[in-house]
Amino acid sequence: MVKDYFAIRAGKNKKRFWLDAHNVVGITSLPFHILICVTVIAFAFHDVIYDAIGGLVSRDQLLSTRPAAVKVIEPVEPLNVEKIFANIQQQAPDYQISSISFNNLDKPEKASARVNLYSPDQMLRGDRFDVMMFNPYQTQPYKTNNLNTHANPMDQVVRSMFSLHFGNYGGDFTRWLYFIFGIAGAFLFYSGNILWIESRIKRQKNPENLPPKQRKDVRFIANLTIGACLGCVLAVVVAMAIGRWSSLANLALQSMNHILVYGYYLVFLLSVAYCFVVGAAKALPQLLFCIAIILVLLAPISLVLSIISATTMSLWWIDLIAMVFALTFFRFYQQAKAQQKHAESGSIWS
Repeated sequence: MVKDYFAIRAGKNKKRFWLDAHNVVGITSLPFHILICVTVIAFAFHDVIYDAIGGLVSRDQLLSTRPAAVKVIEPVEPLNVEKIFANIQQQAPDYQISSISFNNLDKPEKASARVNLYSPDQMLRGDRFDVMMFNPYQTQPYKTNNLNTHANPMDQVVRSMFSLHFGNYGGDFTRWLYFIFGIAGAFLFYSGNILWIESRIKRQKNPENLPPKQRKDVRFIANLTIGACLGCVLAVVVAMAIGRWSSLANLALQSMNHILVYGYYLVFLLSVAYCFVVGAAKALPQLLFCIAIILVLLAPISLVLSIISATTMSLWWIDLIAMVFALTFFRFYQQAKAQQKHAESGSIWS
């Protein structure tokens, strides 16, 4: 069984190769995808579940009340950020401060501070952090009930669902592991569609006969698979390039998000539409080539931006990984061109 599990038979039978690769990736990543499917339920519907349980238990009575406002001692001392940092580190020694934001500092009794804390050894509630919230002028100890180190058993169960879904535990090793399994899931979807298409393609058994006419549903799935899958990848790398150039404009975060989202969907939808117009065979190598070119350009863009903005290229390793992916997609482009050249007459890939 183990021998068959790791058997990837590369040769003239491309369908056999795709099937073997599909099975290996599918079986290997199955536990990860089960994990994501289970945790997304708690992640997406925990508020609905809480409201339903609250309605049954409390019978329209509030289960909890809003905490009383923090009393600020008069006269109010000037805000001491270094003292706040020291208090946070004293009460949450297992965490690192990622960021802190203040609101209503001109109204001490309504002032608030939100601190994002990170620890690779904790199961975090947010996608990258745990949160502390308090009045920055208060002299009382800050509340730590939102931290995993001070959570009750039930809250830790919920936190584990969030953390397992986001992969925010275990540091960079876990992030890379989630990234690899995420790529595996994308390949699983793509290879499954390719296998479905290949099993339904009509072959030209006799060269003297007219080329076979492929079914409309097969052509539709082929166009949709190439357009959606490669269009998604192309849109992501274009968004990365747009994000780097947009950093020079000093836009607000909300404006930047709008540019990235609209840019992504514009490229994605254009890729899908283009694939349906020219066909999967022609669009496949062209989209692969576009992806490779933009990935190659990310490093020069970073270099130019570092010169213009006088900043260091601290994230040079991202450009290095992009270059590796660029070479990979260029190899895919060469294979797609060869497949298009040697495909049978009347085939979807010709």
